[in-house]
Amino acid sequence: MTDTWLPFCIKRPGPLNKRGYGGIPTRTLAEVEGEVKHSMEGYMAGAEGRLMAPLTNDPYTQASWHLSVPKLGPPVEYFALEDICWHAGLPGDRRFDTSLVGNLTLVGIEHEDYPTNSLNANQIHWTIEISKAIRRLCPRVAAKPPALRVNLWEHNWLSATSCPSGLIPWPTILAALKEEDMALTEADKTIVKQIIELYIKHDAPLFRDNVNHLIRAANIPRDQADAALKAKVDAHTADATKHEASGGKHTHPLSATISGATEENG
Repeated sequence: MTDTWLPFCIKRPGPLNKRGYGGIPTRTLAEVEGEVKHSMEGYMAGAEGRLMAPLTNDPYTQASWHLSVPKLGPPVEYFALEDICWHAGLPGDRRFDTSLVGNLTLVGIEHEDYPTNSLNANQIHWTIEISKAIRRLCPRVAAKPPALRVNLWEHNWLSATSCPSGLIPWPTILAALKEEDMALTEADKTIVKQIIELYIKHDAPLFRDNVNHLIRAANIPRDQADAALKAKVDAHTADATKHEASGGKHTHPLSATISGATEENG
């Protein structure tokens, strides 16, 4: 199972026992259906203190989420996107309805809201970048236009809570996401879909460090996108040849598959 950490975030791993249901701690990117935007109801330090506190029978400790967006600086990621966190219910909530389904299929994003109960320019920028990244990496999210209660959620649409208390500027976020979607041609979208599907299917080390770059290839002309894919395969082939020459064996399931995909779409 691949662990996906967004490259523009500060990586600060949270307690691994604060994830999962029924002994299943993770899901695949292909199973992610969207995101939930939350408000911290306080400061970043307080929210992180709760997240990092040891898990006990106290409902206060029974909460976890994937990312936090502070007033200053880049987002912080505590859990890989594949991890199942406890953010869409209420403290201690294990109801088998929208709360549980939300935890299983959605990415949780907290936003520092004190003292203004509003997002500043830094936070709006980063929460949009997070949404764009989730759309690029998760096929089910990318398959549908950005829409509220479809792939973009608030906590109070899933549980009886006031969070996020009117904090999220949805018109601004939706406009930015729709603008990016419109920038892609149908041919571009096909390339993106193939890249993501191959990456997920094969859990490919070849793509792991460069997946965002390859996905963004859809924003350049088709021949350049195909060239980017071919260059990755060629680089891998060269490494494999060198490894075999030294007496080892080194193959990768994506080599033939990607070559075929780029030839079909050339």
